[in-house]
Amino acid sequence: MRIKDKETALESASFSPEDLQVILGISRRKVYDGLNSGDIPSIRLGRRFIIPKSSIARWLEEANRPLRATR
Repeated sequence: MRIKDKETALESASFSPEDLQVILGISRRKVYDGLNSGDIPSIRLGRRFIIPKSSIARWLEEANRPLRATR
């Protein structure tokens, strides 16, 4: 499968694992580890992972939120 450039990948409604590799700048193995563990939100269709763009946007927003102090 051909890996898209970053700009083309960002225009899609969903991402492939290869798109995330390019966008996040992480290894293929790290992407699949995150998908298989459920750390990266995705939809599994047979052996394929579909990663909705909106899910990744929410996931990244949550990752950037400061932790609230608990008492």
